Amino acid sequence: MKVRDVMRSPVRSIERSATIGDALQKMRNHSIRHLPVLDDDHVVGIVSLRDLSNPGLPGRWHQTPWLSGTPVEWVMKAPVITLPANASLSRAASVMRSERINCIPVLEADRLIGILTSSDLLQLIEDRENESWRPGLGRVVSAVEG
Repeated sequence: MKVRDVMRSPVRSIERSATIGDALQKMRNHSIRHLPVLDDDHVVGIVSLRDLSNPGLPGRWHQTPWLSGTPVEWVMKAPVITLPANASLSRAASVMRSERINCIPVLEADRLIGILTSSDLLQLIEDRENESWRPGLGRVVSAVEG
């Protein structure tokens, strides 16, 4: 099975000049925990909800108004580990485990086309256990999910 069979697409992303406040708002609005950071449509970093919730500053930093206006590039992780869409899921899982990361942006011709998260891999295991996975069709989406 390939990364493209399980990845989420289209993927939400943010420009490196966007602010921490912009990133938090986008994550809240779309119920996501990771945002690839782009510069001219190229992945230059990644920011997670954890990065934004605990940027290594003591105290109640998240209540400091000036911090929400800080560019996201100041807290993003870079360089970013990426994989091509045709990489195997076992390769993706191995990279995620060895690098201790919870998501991998997926590229095709150096362009962001999706994202694979640890939650996606866990969902795959759950779906397979429940026999709702059909090879070649991805996860069977219920009418509620749209």
